[in-house]
Amino acid sequence: MLESTKTFWDENYINYYDFNQVRGIPTRVFPRFNEWISKYNPYLQLALTEFNVDSTSRINYPDVLRPLFIADVIGAAAKYGVDYFMQFCLNDYEGGMGMINESDEVNSIYYVFKLFSNNFYGDILETESSLYEVFTYAADDGENYIVMLINKNPAELKIKLNFSPNNKDVLVSAKPYSLYCLKVKKDFSKSIDCMYLAKQHFE
Repeated sequence: MLESTKTFWDENYINYYDFNQVRGIPTRVFPRFNEWISKYNPYLQLALTEFNVDSTSRINYPDVLRPLFIADVIGAAAKYGVDYFMQFCLNDYEGGMGMINESDEVNSIYYVFKLFSNNFYGDILETESSLYEVFTYAADDGENYIVMLINKNPAELKIKLNFSPNNKDVLVSAKPYSLYCLKVKKDFSKSIDCMYLAKQHFE
């Protein structure tokens, strides 16, 4: 399921796991919808509504799965120009799908949305990753490069971020199953500010 986020953007990824989308073919949701908008009505906006990991809360996923899955799709939605992104649902009394549980306490996916909404804004930048289970999304807020780094690997990784055209490297240690928000000064005059949600916060 953590791999199946590629159904939203990867031109070649064939969906085998996500029951919310057609399986057995590349779905490439965001590029396909953007092509339709460009072809038929360039004034339309794109919305992803009532979105969640799956269509039922009764699937016994590991606790770490939903927040990492949703973080990756939020980042991809920003990268591919989605105008509205809506979580389903706000509160959930069956467990797991909502931002708030049956005891009116926030769930782990609440913190994912908070991390993005409080920090990830500005002009969206192009990113690419050479690591199979690491996904990055970046924005320029005027003063900082904001990097959302998602480590879906069960191991702690040492990651080198290269900022082009500055050709500056920043080294990061990413804990297993974690989401990081990195703020890097555009002039690289100060050390990075780092906020993260790691596996222990999801459980």
